[in-house]
Amino acid sequence: MKLSVIVPCFNEEDCLPLLLARAATVLCEAFDSDAELIAIDDGSADRTWPVLQQLAQQYSFLVTQRHTHNRGLAEAWQTGALVAQGELVCTLDADLQYRPEEIYRLYRTLTDTKVDIVQGARIRVGQSSDARRLLSRGLNILLNNAFGMSLEDNKSGFLLCRRDVFLTLLNERRAFRHFQAMIMVAAHQLGFSSCSVPTPFDGRAAGQSFLGQIPFRVTAEVMADVLRGVRRYRFAKK
Repeated sequence: MKLSVIVPCFNEEDCLPLLLARAATVLCEAFDSDAELIAIDDGSADRTWPVLQQLAQQYSFLVTQRHTHNRGLAEAWQTGALVAQGELVCTLDADLQYRPEEIYRLYRTLTDTKVDIVQGARIRVGQSSDARRLLSRGLNILLNNAFGMSLEDNKSGFLLCRRDVFLTLLNERRAFRHFQAMIMVAAHQLGFSSCSVPTPFDGRAAGQSFLGQIPFRVTAEVMADVLRGVRRYRFAKK
C-alpha cells in the first residue's frame, strides 16, 4: 500500500463523519484507493468509538484502533504506525484544522524533493491573533534557536514521511511529555532531512480543543520538554 494516514481521535464524534467524507476524495481519487486511514480512539468519553465503527461499514479504507484510556497523541501515533500497511505515513488531526486535501501536496513534495520528511507549515485562515497563536509563535522561535533550526512552523504535527522514518522518530517519544511539539527537533537531531509546505489551518470543524483558550499548563510542560531536549540532544553531544 502506498499511504497510511494516522488520525488520533479524542472526543471527536462530531468531526468524524465530515473528516471521512473529505478524506475519501483524497484517498480514493488522488491515491487511486491505494491508501488507508487509521483512526485511533484514544480513550474518548463521548461516542467516538461507536461512530468510528459505523463509519467503518461505509468506508472500506478506514481502519479502527482503540485505547481503553487516554494515552496521548504520541502513543496513538505509535499504535497507528505499528498497524500501518503503507510505505508512507501521514499524521493528521481529526478536528479538520489541517485539511485532508493537502495530503496529496505533501506527498508530491516528498516525491519531488526526496527529503525524508515533509511538514505542513500552518497558515491560519479566518482567525485573528489570540493567546494560543502568540504562544505558538514564541515556541517556534524558541525551538529554532535552541536547536539550530529554521523551520517556519517547528511544532506542526502535519507530517508525511516513510513509515520506517516515522517509527524511528517514535522511539524518542517517551523522552518527552508532549512529543508532538518535539518531533521535528528529534528528526533534526537524528539527521533526517526535511522541508516545509505552507498549508491552510482552519478553525475546528466541531467541538472544543482539550487545550483550552489559553493553555498555560501545556505551555509550561512543553517548555520543560525543551529543556529535556537540550539535555538530550545538545549537552549529550559534548
